Amino acid sequence: MSAAESSSAQPATSAPTLSLAPSPSRGESIEEKCLLASLITIECHFTGRPVLGPKSTCQAITLLSKSLAKTQDEDVRTRKFGPNVEMWVYLRKIFQAAIPSLANRALGPLEGPDVAASYPQSANLIVKNFATIKEDVQILDILMQIARNVLVSDSRPVPQDLCAASRFDKMAYKTIVLCAYVTNNSKAPGSEDTTAESFEKVLEIHDLFKRLLVTTLQQTHNWVVGHSWNKNQLFLDVLFDETESEQAPDSGTLVKPRWTEPDTEVARVEVQNWLARNSTLDPSATTLLKDYTDHHINKPPGPLEPLSPLAWNWAPNGPVDPPTQEENATPVWDPNATTKWDQDRRYLRTSHEIDTWWTTVVGSNFEDVTTMQSVQAAKEELLTARKTLLESWAEEDTSSAKDPSSPISYGSRLHHDDDAMTSGILTEIPNILDPRQIEALYMIIKTCILDSHGDGLTPCGENLQKTRCKMFLALNSGRSLFKEMLVYVGIWVLDDTALVYQVMRDIVLALHHNSLIPTAWHRVSSYKSFVLSPAQSVLLRLVGDIFCSTTSHMEDVSQQEKNRLFKLIHFFFSFFRTSLVPEYLAVMHVQAQIREGKMQASEFRMDYWEMQRAKAALIQYLEFIEMVAEVPETRKLLIEWEAPYDLIAILTALEAAVPKLPLVDMSSGQPKAVRQPGSSIGSSSPREHQHHHGHHHHHSHHAHHYHHLHHDSRYFHDAHSDLDSDNESFDSTGPMDMSSQHSRDMCREQGSRESYREQGSKYAWAGTKAPILTILATLLQPPPGRSTPGNPDVQRQVLQYNGLSTLLNCVSYDGYQPLSRERVTLCLKWLVEGNKDAAEWFKELFKHTEAAGKAFAADLARETREAAADLQKQRRAALAMQAGGTAAGGSSTAQQNTPVTSVRVDGVQGQLPVRVKPNTKREEPRGVGIQGGGGLTQMEEDFMA
Repeated sequence: MSAAESSSAQPATSAPTLSLAPSPSRGESIEEKCLLASLITIECHFTGRPVLGPKSTCQAITLLSKSLAKTQDEDVRTRKFGPNVEMWVYLRKIFQAAIPSLANRALGPLEGPDVAASYPQSANLIVKNFATIKEDVQILDILMQIARNVLVSDSRPVPQDLCAASRFDKMAYKTIVLCAYVTNNSKAPGSEDTTAESFEKVLEIHDLFKRLLVTTLQQTHNWVVGHSWNKNQLFLDVLFDETESEQAPDSGTLVKPRWTEPDTEVARVEVQNWLARNSTLDPSATTLLKDYTDHHINKPPGPLEPLSPLAWNWAPNGPVDPPTQEENATPVWDPNATTKWDQDRRYLRTSHEIDTWWTTVVGSNFEDVTTMQSVQAAKEELLTARKTLLESWAEEDTSSAKDPSSPISYGSRLHHDDDAMTSGILTEIPNILDPRQIEALYMIIKTCILDSHGDGLTPCGENLQKTRCKMFLALNSGRSLFKEMLVYVGIWVLDDTALVYQVMRDIVLALHHNSLIPTAWHRVSSYKSFVLSPAQSVLLRLVGDIFCSTTSHMEDVSQQEKNRLFKLIHFFFSFFRTSLVPEYLAVMHVQAQIREGKMQASEFRMDYWEMQRAKAALIQYLEFIEMVAEVPETRKLLIEWEAPYDLIAILTALEAAVPKLPLVDMSSGQPKAVRQPGSSIGSSSPREHQHHHGHHHHHSHHAHHYHHLHHDSRYFHDAHSDLDSDNESFDSTGPMDMSSQHSRDMCREQGSRESYREQGSKYAWAGTKAPILTILATLLQPPPGRSTPGNPDVQRQVLQYNGLSTLLNCVSYDGYQPLSRERVTLCLKWLVEGNKDAAEWFKELFKHTEAAGKAFAADLARETREAAADLQKQRRAALAMQAGGTAAGGSSTAQQNTPVTSVRVDGVQGQLPVRVKPNTKREEPRGVGIQGGGGLTQMEEDFMA
């Protein structure tokens, strides 16, 4: 960014008392004369009145370039270009003529029977008019750079007011619309005789329009910095859409709105009335405008806009009456007012409709934290979730209707009056620009809604930054833009060192200060509540950053800020308990039913990739709760809300839904190594030979990661799911080779959707137990400064919800959960120490274990004695034989007749056959004792010690 651009982010200072109006006797400076001369020539170039030759245009461009260089001089910007009203009027007239002309040459006709029909032909039009389009876009970019730089000065309110008075801000918005449409709708030439030269021409024009778009966004940012009236005017133009409404959702695909929507038309009128009531310009700007009206009303470039709400400043006797100020500084809402103007004038604030909407959506949790849903209610919710899940799957099979979206014409945005321009076009910008180019868009939103970039309270006590923040989320265009901005951060995988990420975090912080994060969370949600949308995934990450930055210095945080933070944690855990956990448990319950043979795999309605997204969402949410549990103040809240219930419920459901992955498979009678998740891609394993497309295996991870990067919520590294990052196809309890985009596309092409869902029913949820056990260990940990015993409240909750047996099940080896054994050991340590109930539970367990061990040892001893007796008989028979070979055969027969018993070993699937060797030398037994089972008992005691 240039120095002019960088300085645009600084707070605006008050206008100097020195008048900036050029005296008529003094005349214009040489810099102003050169600039105005070039502007006159450029206007003729675009209007064709008169028609200019190429030499005149070239000379005008040269003068413009010199004037642009002059804008780097602070004195020229502040005292010569900035207060020059003629410059702003010429700029508005030039863009007013250039935009329709460029649109016609790059996109097609703006109106008539062929409107929008030339979208596929846009690239061909660009190739045809390449030379003129290139020249004109370069001219507009130079002009926009001049307008951008002039706004950066110590007398910022003056050029900002002149820009608004000349209506150049409207042209800037139309320029954004034009650039967005050209770059989105003009692709590579589609004819068969496409050449590399044509393709290069289209790309070059695209780059020029992108450059113009970036410059225009920077100019818009400079126009609104430190100027509340301009900010409200920008939001009126950008966020209020005449077609403001949610598009009709597809059948059963969108979450039903959870709040009432504001009346957009009423809010629009209220904002317009506020702009009219507060349309007083800076005194220096008013003097300049009056001087221009007195001396240039009948001279080029012509008069100012007479119907502008600002016109009364320079034309007191014009058609626009000056607003009357309300003497009372207290807002009063009168529903019985005779006119809307009088009603809004007495209310004083920006919009009563927006304020009412905000009061509705924040709910009762704004004033005080509402009660968390009880565990009993959560159990009832689980039964409802199971029923709802099966019903929704049944409806999914029968629904097939789709509602195609209708195309939007660009003509209304470029050709018709300002009021006819729609505002959803800003949501297209993230699809066009890269992170360095798009910074200005994020900074525009930040400077309009973040408290630190505002001017404090108005005389009536309104914080305009907060009002615009509410407006940003209340209107559909604002919500759509917010969602696209979140997705953009995820798609580009931006970290906290990127400027776009940092600005986006400030935008989310502004929402947090207005208690609007819950509203934003629902508005960017996925149609499946337990699968985080890409926008939700990024939002949760940003909320986590805000939480960490706030809790890193809790001693300096005010009680009000703490309460706001606690309410936010309340919302996210409430969403976890009421929405996520029941949905996940319902899916795992169906998996368990299929595993037990009570349901068919074909009845499962989630494919492998949906399950993959669901697991990524669960792990990310668990990591957020883990972060909350690490802070003592918020850990108390989780304990108060009985968080162990939800965690134990997930562990129990996983145990029933997914069989453990062993190291060795003995189910077929022969030892067979089982490939573990995260093992080497190139290693040989039975899995690789089960699919004849094994040669795609080496590059499948990269293709799959790229796919999820653009269509999934897995945008950032997850320490608990590293095993999936190596080979995601092994997150299934059945053989499959679906880790590449190629395999996925081929599977759909072959119509094997049922087989694809069957793999989803065997999804193993690899890596999900580790974060759960980490949270439990954090909740169980002793108070600071002590190593034992564990937290008694959490101990009681774990035992109350049968968590001890669930934790013991996590001790067994499971290749899908490689990090769980270490964590569960710590959980058991803090759960048992100092807990009498847990100690009694283990005593009962040891009694049953010892009895079973003694029975096993007795059976083993009996079988050994019988084997020894048979061996003695065979030896006697062998001594009676004379031939050596016969003796050898007898020995072999004796070995074959030695009995074989089956035992279960951790990490081995199936029964492990063990041949017992007779103890003929009467050696002392090692390990398992065969006389009374004492050795077994001692082994158990040593293992548990």
